[in-house]
Amino acid sequence: MRLHIVAVGRQKAGPLKDLERHYAARITLPLIFREVEEKRKLTSAEMKAREAELLLAAAPKNAVRIALDSRGTALSSLDFAKRLGAWRDSGADLAFVIGGADGLDERVLD
Repeated sequence: MRLHIVAVGRQKAGPLKDLERHYAARITLPLIFREVEEKRKLTSAEMKAREAELLLAAAPKNAVRIALDSRGTALSSLDFAKRLGAWRDSGADLAFVIGGADGLDERVLD
């Protein structure tokens, strides 16, 4: 099983990048970061749609995609660990998808 983190935006050098490296080093599974970014000036709706295209293209097609969204189901640490274990046991790759400032487009949430 490989873990993919697919996120909108580029992490710049600094405390957050250091924290990212710290936690990445603690994960024993292969971890792949993919950052996507649209530099054109678009309306909020256009940007959200474009980010959806970029995120879906960057996430592996065969991976279980987990959208990190405030409207999603919150899991306890134990429930999350159980679900993660089931995905691991199935041999599936996982892709955690993180949207931009305007959140995730419905196409990503589907």
